[in-house]
Amino acid sequence: MAWPLDTEAVNAGEVQLGFGLGVPAPAILEVMHKDWDWFFIDGQHGQLSYDALLYMVRTADSVRTPSLVRVRDHSMGSIGPVLDMDCTGIIVPMVNTADQARQVVDHSKFPPQGGRSLAGHRIFEVPGEGKRTITDDGLIIVQVETEQAVNNVEAIVQTPGVDGIFLGPGDLCMSLGLSHDTPLTEPILAERLTRTAEAARAAGKIASCWGSTDPQVTAMLADIGYSLIAVTSDTSLVAVASAALAQDLRTALG
Repeated sequence: MAWPLDTEAVNAGEVQLGFGLGVPAPAILEVMHKDWDWFFIDGQHGQLSYDALLYMVRTADSVRTPSLVRVRDHSMGSIGPVLDMDCTGIIVPMVNTADQARQVVDHSKFPPQGGRSLAGHRIFEVPGEGKRTITDDGLIIVQVETEQAVNNVEAIVQTPGVDGIFLGPGDLCMSLGLSHDTPLTEPILAERLTRTAEAARAAGKIASCWGSTDPQVTAMLADIGYSLIAVTSDTSLVAVASAALAQDLRTALG
């Protein structure tokens, strides 16, 4: 059974730091799980097949770390198979309106709450700390990552069945005509970050986002109201560490 997210801590404003995974290497979870509160497993932009996603979710379960999987799109064909893996929950990209949020919920919930097909042996048969039932079908977190979505965020987070939002700053920046790597402290971006977090908190939902390795930025996001923050990813961390190590060694060698 999927390892649960500490939603009480999250809703109380305690920051839970997440690490992004986009390459098919379950060993990364085994090596790093003690450092992070949850894993962001990227089935949208990552290099992960169905089999790789399943292995990553299974590994997260084995090391008792929550796994939130970003699915490819809103469709039932993308959402259902990932939820059948018995991950802790899903993150659904590019949800711009309340109607789209309702469609996501319909594709994620079993009848009578939604229209999800009843299958997937892991969610019913894999032993855990308790058997899952059809009313306990994983967290549903929708991504707010465009100006349109920010303008509709109050209606989106109030959609029944939506457990929280995940703000994606890269696409939001481009939606605003900014460079994708604009600092999160930029006023035009910080204003939208704040509005989104406040809307989620007011609705009693999870406020989550993609953050930064900068401790001051992470502290700013926590102050705004985000309590579920993914700060970096496997490839990003390797690239930064590799460049720093190579530079240090070359400097020492003269």
